[in-house]
Formats: sequence, structure tokens, C-alpha cells
Amino acid sequence: MFLKTVPDAKKHLCFNVSCSVLRVAYPEPYFEVAEARQNARSVRHLISTEMWTHLNMFHNSLSQLTQRDLRLNNLSRVCTQIKQDCQTFEGIAEGTFFRGEAWCFYQLGKYLERADQTTRLLDMGYDRITDSDAEGRDSIHWSVLLRSVAGYHAFRSLYPVGSKPADIASFLMYDREFPRAVALCVERVTDSLNELESRHGHTRSKSVEDARRGLAFTLETGLGQRVTARRLHKFIDDLQVSLGDVSNEIGKAYLTKI
Repeated sequence: MFLKTVPDAKKHLCFNVSCSVLRVAYPEPYFEVAEARQNARSVRHLISTEMWTHLNMFHNSLSQLTQRDLRLNNLSRVCTQIKQDCQTFEGIAEGTFFRGEAWCFYQLGKYLERADQTTRLLDMGYDRITDSDAEGRDSIHWSVLLRSVAGYHAFRSLYPVGSKPADIASFLMYDREFPRAVALCVERVTDSLNELESRHGHTRSKSVEDARRGLAFTLETGLGQRVTARRLHKFIDDLQVSLGDVSNEIGKAYLTKI
């Protein structure tokens, strides 16, 4: 009845299911999965049985964790399992979610959240940037960062030797062949907005288009030739603000009838 009374509810909830599952990387994964599960329950008829089943299994596994499970010597295993469950859900959604209007909103939520996470992970390492790449500690730090976004081997295929901060920043920001690169995520957001307009009759508002163009401009102006800790931090701050603007304008334009 809720979805019949409020047509835009399915957009809002599919958008939030995507955001909540991806946001599990934040400090309170159980609450994010619980939120995703609650949103998914409201759009149960729009998502696949496989998506719903895995989300319940994911929720149940997290709810059974104890303090003993979260001890330092076991924490890596728990985090690895959480990451694998998120990746499994994404694979299930990719293979079973009907490509209708709800899928477009799911994609919007996914790629906005993914871009935001990539910038935040890079931001956490900005203060480790040095003018020299000779320090072993820095090399290990950047290798760990690349592995945290499942990008180590992809980066090594392009840069077989060394881990220069400027190369890593450029890779995570602009390499459109890497699924978590910010540029690719922004491109996919544009694709989903175009599909909403061309296939589903949602005329894009000026505010959404202005925010999208602002994000594209911020990304295109980039870091310049010399990457420093201060410049990278400022650039990431601007990028996160632009991502937030796009998300907010999409909410106002498509989801405010709830």
C-alpha cells in the first residue's frame, strides 16, 4: 500500500539499499546492513529473491558476532568476510536485478557512494605523501591502500615498479578501466541520469544538471602536475562537497514526494 500511495518510494528505497550496503566499510557495519535490509524489505517485490536472501544471511552473520570475534587477532578475518559479503551482494544484484527504473536509482546510489569511499580512503593517506618514494614505509602504506580498494594488481599492471603517490592518486581518481576510480563512477552516474531521462521519462532538472556539471568540472580541473599533501587534501575536500551536492539534488528532484 505504501508504494502504491507514494510512487517515488521505490526510487528512494532502492537508492538507499545501494548506499547502505556500500557504506558497510564505515565503523558500524551492522547498523548499515540492518538499514539496507529494512529498505530492501519495503521494496521486496522489486528486488530479486537472491538479493533478499543474501542480505538476510549477511544481516544474520553480523548479528551473531561477539566481542570474542572482534579481538585483534581475529579482526582481519571478520573484515575480510564483511568485504566478501558486500562483493557477493553486488555480484548477485548485477546478475539478477531487473533493469528497470529501480535499477537506475540503485546504480546512482552505488556509484555516488563508491566515489565517495574512494576519495575518503585516499584522503586517509594524504599526510603520508612525501617528495621521495624511496622510503619503504611509504611504499608499504600505499600498497595497503591499493589493496583496500582491490586495486593492487590493476595498478601493478600499469606501474610494475614503484609506488609513487602521484601515480596512485591519478590511478584512483582517473583510470576509467578501474571500477572504483572516481572518474568512472562519475561517468556511470551520468549514464544512469541519461537512462532515467531517455527510457523512463524523468526530465532532468536544472539543479541536478548544474550539480553534475559542477562535479565533472571539479574532477576535470584535477590536481595539476605536482601532487602535494595540501593540494590533494584540498582537491578531495572539493570533490566530496561536489559529490554531496549531486546526491542532495537527486534527492530533491526525484525522492522528495516520499
